[in-house]
Amino acid sequence: MSTTNEDEAAYLKQWDACASYDSTGKAQTWLRNRSKAVWVLPGITWNQALHHTPSSDPDLELQVDTFHAVVSQKTKLGNTIYLSPGTAVRIASPPENVEWKLNLPLTITWEGQGAILGKFKELGREAAIASTSPKHSAHRAVMECTASILDFAEESSSLNTEDGAEVVLAGISAVNTAHDCQGESRKATVTLPDGQVDTVHGRVMTQLRQSDRLMGKVTSNVKPFQGSLQGALIKLLNIVR
Repeated sequence: MSTTNEDEAAYLKQWDACASYDSTGKAQTWLRNRSKAVWVLPGITWNQALHHTPSSDPDLELQVDTFHAVVSQKTKLGNTIYLSPGTAVRIASPPENVEWKLNLPLTITWEGQGAILGKFKELGREAAIASTSPKHSAHRAVMECTASILDFAEESSSLNTEDGAEVVLAGISAVNTAHDCQGESRKATVTLPDGQVDTVHGRVMTQLRQSDRLMGKVTSNVKPFQGSLQGALIKLLNIVR
């Protein structure tokens, strides 16, 4: 593997890659993202994906499903493959044609969604299950708020320098995007361990700013990928058969 910036060479260690060839000589490439960022594979579509593996971490696997459901509704990426943290893909393409590029808006959105799901988890098992259950109003709120964060991040001109946690909070609070996080979270409900029912807005979205642990994690996970890394491009080279 190689990168377009020598300062980014350390990030190569956060990836696993290998190539295989069938009896006719056709190549396949396998990649696993062990970084905390979301990367896009320019020019490689999901039609070329032979197998996509979610994270082995059960919590991340549930987040991957929700994250992909949101991103699949966006039009800017089209059918381009992207890999969130912990996921892997095997594609029908020779390694010399494969490269992957950091996507900072998606990375911040991933971390923001992780903070939201983390807050649900703090509210107990029933709330955590509701946040990832497609038929539950809490899950619809998670989807809407994740999409709102992504909209805000994609339109921001200061992602390189702004605290990732502040971008997430601004995205959740935004009222001028195509996604109504505020309205959906006010309609959605969550059941607390003592049996009381409250709104997702009151118990999750408005409480995130007070959560130093969750929002501090967003900041620390995003910061290494800001600055010059925003244009990081990694490419496979010199695969020995």
